[in-house]
Amino acid sequence: GPSKQSYSSQCLFPFTYKSVTYYVCTKVDSKVAWCAAKIDTQRRVTKAIACHDPDSDESKLVVLTESGSECHLPFNYQGMWHFGCIKTPNSPRPWCATQ
Repeated sequence: GPSKQSYSSQCLFPFTYKSVTYYVCTKVDSKVAWCAAKIDTQRRVTKAIACHDPDSDESKLVVLTESGSECHLPFNYQGMWHFGCIKTPNSPRPWCATQ
């Protein structure tokens, strides 16, 4: 039957990530399915976005820091795309990119 997987209208296919070409959303290096929103001339990902079910509210999800800044999601940290706050050894509290 038809695939249930839905894509953001901003997805660009195909895209290349770590030398692999993808024609659908992927969860590689991420807990959330994602795709390329921007690619370079070699179709390598320069910006990623979450793929989501259009019926869910994920597309409206805004994550704020304790100080009220909006998280810039997803963000790339040490080669992985993150779609929410993360904990790292050098930070006592979860954090996100705000620019």
